[in-house]
Amino acid sequence: HLKGLGAVPTYWLSIDSDWLSSRNSLDSVAATETEELSSDDEFTHIKIMRDEWKNTSELITWHAKYLYECLSQVAQARKGQHDDEDGLQAAERGAVFGKAEPLDCIQFDASIQCQPNASSSTPLDANLLKQLEDFVQEIADAYSPHAFHSVHHASHVVLSLQKLMQSFESNPLDPLTQFALVVGALVHDVDHPGVSNMQLVEENDALVMIYANSTAERNSLDVFWNIFGQECFLELRRAVYQTPSEFEHFRQVIVQTILATDIMDKGMQQDRVRRWEECLESGFSCDWDRLKTSMLEQLVQAADISHTMQDWEFYQRWNHNLYEEMTVAFQGGRGTKAPSEFWYEGEFGFFDFVVLPLATRLAQHPAFGESGKGLLRNAKKNREEWRQNGEAAVMKLQ
Repeated sequence: HLKGLGAVPTYWLSIDSDWLSSRNSLDSVAATETEELSSDDEFTHIKIMRDEWKNTSELITWHAKYLYECLSQVAQARKGQHDDEDGLQAAERGAVFGKAEPLDCIQFDASIQCQPNASSSTPLDANLLKQLEDFVQEIADAYSPHAFHSVHHASHVVLSLQKLMQSFESNPLDPLTQFALVVGALVHDVDHPGVSNMQLVEENDALVMIYANSTAERNSLDVFWNIFGQECFLELRRAVYQTPSEFEHFRQVIVQTILATDIMDKGMQQDRVRRWEECLESGFSCDWDRLKTSMLEQLVQAADISHTMQDWEFYQRWNHNLYEEMTVAFQGGRGTKAPSEFWYEGEFGFFDFVVLPLATRLAQHPAFGESGKGLLRNAKKNREEWRQNGEAAVMKLQ
């Protein structure tokens, strides 16, 4: 089960506080992990072994600093300053998030793309770091304390996405797109209801009356904008985008990213796979905007379920937490079957129809290098390990 998967399970992250406290910068984090891991499996064996950061404040600080680093790259890449406050206010007032739709092809034109310009550097106001800390704090507060769909899962997705982007042999994504992608990863499950979209439909939940599909994801989009669109974050927003076209690009990447995490909406998922297969058939020499649109979707999906492509112990930690979340829901009258009735068999469907096809797509594109192949190897290993030891693992969960 992952946000609408019903009987199909996924899993949880753990984070080592000693690992975190021993690093004083994002650069040292990346460097140390690279030293400890083989280049082959750098992403697939992230060694973060505890269930949470040392404390909530540390979680907030790390994510704020990472977003600040990403935003600094946007400022450095942007060509000059723009002043269209009237246009920006109008664009923000008319913005649609929760009821927006993914595009077949996002337009990454030059004015939006923030092309790198090594000769210019725009330092960020120190106050922006404080606003980022406040923003991450509000997002963290808006997450429910579920065993799986919590701010700690969101942190895992951000860390996994960071590692995936670091694995690019040549990063095709511009700084503004990368910033929006990281924000989308952080907020993708905010205010999650703790049950699948299918269960929300069964319950005739009030959210189903608002959103026709991808209920939890669309709610997260609106919760994000209700927070980020506050007056207290005006300075932050103006540092992220400075023209209506930049805002529209930021908005669409957020929409595309969060809706992509609903892999059980058959129509939208078929469209995503089609986009990728069209790029593959062209030898990835297709329209560059179409390829980057597809890569965004594959990236965030891989980060969202990356625990299934990491080592067995890590995978099982998340398995336990999702089992706990779904058991709590069932005991509260939400669902028709206890997780113990379908957990073992359900994993095979998840691996065969979701995990392995996704890992295969990553392995197909040369931009992911050896990391994409490592993800596929680990996914296959975990499926085989589950075949051999999954029934015993389920017994331990009960």
